[in-house]
Amino acid sequence: MKKWMTFFLLAMIVACHNPKKESLPVVDENVENQPFRTEEDTTIYASASDVETTAILENAQAYFRTNNKYKDWDQKDKKTVIVQCVVEKDSTASNIQVRGCGNKELDNEAIRLIKEAKITPAEKGNRKLVRSLWTILVHFPAE
Repeated sequence: MKKWMTFFLLAMIVACHNPKKESLPVVDENVENQPFRTEEDTTIYASASDVETTAILENAQAYFRTNNKYKDWDQKDKKTVIVQCVVEKDSTASNIQVRGCGNKELDNEAIRLIKEAKITPAEKGNRKLVRSLWTILVHFPAE
C-alpha cells in the first residue's frame, strides 16, 4: 500500500509540475475568511527546481494520529484526502484546497489539521524562506 501511495503522490507531483512562478489572486477586502497579507512578495515557487528544500510537516504521522478527531475511524473503510495549499514563510498554510476524497467530514478535518499544523517552509538559496505550493496526503485512520 505504501508503494502504491508513494507512486500515486509522485505521479500527482509530476502531473502538476509547473515551472513558472505563479501569483496569488488579489484579496477582496469585502469577503470574509480570506487570509490577511502584509507582505508584498506574493511569489509562489511551484517548481522543485526553484527551491532547495520543500515545505515539510515534521513527524506528520504522529501529528495526524494525535490531533485527528476521527481516531476511531473504521480500519476497513480507509480514506485518503489529498490537500494542496500554499505554505507561507511564517509556517502557516493558506489557500487550502481538497483535491480528492469526497467525504465532507473528512475533507473538513483534513483542512483543520493542515491549518493548525506547524509546517516548515521551503528554502531557496542561502536558507532564505519562500512561499511554496505544497501537497500532502491525510489518511483516515491515521497511519
